[in-house]
Amino acid sequence: MKVAIISDTHLKKNSGQLNALTDTLHKADLVVHAGDYGNIWVLKYLQDHFNFTGVWGLAHNA
Repeated sequence: MKVAIISDTHLKKNSGQLNALTDTLHKADLVVHAGDYGNIWVLKYLQDHFNFTGVWGLAHNA
């Protein structure tokens, strides 16, 4: 089983950052986010597209 562990995903919607991250995460069986999503749309995107679990970060505005 491949697990991708990520955190601090302060991504911009219309940048290549999301595409690069998505390409990598699709190789994982499970995506774990260690918090600080940056924006609520990042959390929703991960939930909708991956086998996903995560926790909230300390300084979080989502």
